[in-house]
Amino acid sequence: MSYPQPSSNGAVNAAQDFFRLNTPLVSPGDIYESEVGALAFAIGPESDLANIAIDYYDTTQAPTFMNSVAISVSRTMVGQISPDLTQTYQPSNVPGRTLIRPTDLYNPSIDLATIVGFPIDDSYFVAPQLDVIQYFNQQPGLVPSRNDKTFEFQRIGNAAATWAIVIPYYGRKSGSYRFVNNAAVNQGFGLWSINYTIGDANNGYAIENIVAFTSEAAGAIVKGSIEQSTNGTFDALVAVVQTAGTRKFALRVDVSDTD
Repeated sequence: MSYPQPSSNGAVNAAQDFFRLNTPLVSPGDIYESEVGALAFAIGPESDLANIAIDYYDTTQAPTFMNSVAISVSRTMVGQISPDLTQTYQPSNVPGRTLIRPTDLYNPSIDLATIVGFPIDDSYFVAPQLDVIQYFNQQPGLVPSRNDKTFEFQRIGNAAATWAIVIPYYGRKSGSYRFVNNAAVNQGFGLWSINYTIGDANNGYAIENIVAFTSEAAGAIVKGSIEQSTNGTFDALVAVVQTAGTRKFALRVDVSDTD
């Protein structure tokens, strides 16, 4: 596999009460496997992703023998799910392990210049974190909750350029941003929200401009809040920073599941 696949068996061998899959996504099609049974699944605290599918072997689901349950930041799965390594899903003949995969979309190949409406010299994607906890014992109560997160950036690239920074958001209820131009010359800043959709690079993405791209004077500070009631829900933020040769700036984005 081209992405890390932690072993669920290791958690069992270590006599742990749960198996935690906590890893950044490598590609939009990442699928992880578990070979051990569980009595509950929940989104973990470090997850950027809000919606996960648990696929499992089910003898009642002919002809594929695959069933699926969705978990999210507001929904857990409580009930026994056990893989069957002696059987296979059909028609793929893949062994009947429990499969864990994001249902939120992610596409690090999007055409960011089309999104913002002007040329982008380069881009930096913060890979979304997948955090799922698989419990081996009965739990008295599961209250899924993602931690608040802070993303900070100060220097990008090696020269004057226009950079797009893509930050995972995935249905957060609120956020804030603060851009500081620490250079002695003007530098640009703008902010967009996007929802990944299935489509081509020119029209496959829903876009909203939150902060109009503007050339900011030396020492300027641009800050504000993002509210679900105003900006809706979306998958990612795209911050565009046009740096001078010194590349001196500070950008902080905070995201939260609370209003």
